[in-house]
Amino acid sequence: MMRVFLLLWSALWTFGLPLILGYLWRRGRKDPAYTAHLAERFGRYPAPLPGAVWVHAVSLGEVRSAVPLIRALLDRGDRIVTTHFTPAGRAEAQRVFAADISADRMRVVWVPLETSWAYHGFFRAFRPTYGLVMEIEIWPRMVAAARAAGVPLFMCNAQYPNRALVRDSKGMRIRQAVMRGFAGALVKSDLQEQ
Repeated sequence: MMRVFLLLWSALWTFGLPLILGYLWRRGRKDPAYTAHLAERFGRYPAPLPGAVWVHAVSLGEVRSAVPLIRALLDRGDRIVTTHFTPAGRAEAQRVFAADISADRMRVVWVPLETSWAYHGFFRAFRPTYGLVMEIEIWPRMVAAARAAGVPLFMCNAQYPNRALVRDSKGMRIRQAVMRGFAGALVKSDLQEQ
């Protein structure tokens, strides 16, 4: 069931590329950052950083919540690659970690589109030791690609609201199947482990 879902999901993203590119182009007319470094969204990265710890922080709020974690990882000597979907998140990471980027200890890049081939390029460029996903970002292809690449993926600040759990417990249970692809979750309290 999950394999079929992932094939359909990837096909949707692949055949939807004209719409996705149209969306990026339209947003890029107001904010050119949306179309800058476009090749990264397709898994093409000009400056790889093999062996980095991967931190997936899509937006500005997620980047801000990840700053202490990223700083602690950098302080212990890890190299970091962060992935983002919004220009505000990417710009904040570039601003806060400018010195680390200049020192070649960190890369700030766009998250690949939700296709296996784009993630293949990401994993080839960075070969992360493990991944940390901020908040509840459940991208099916990202989770499956990390697992296939042997990259343990952990959800940070993990929460699964009761209403979502009840909703997701009906039907095909795709979200639950995707969440099983995570190597673990870092939660805020014992209540959120249940």
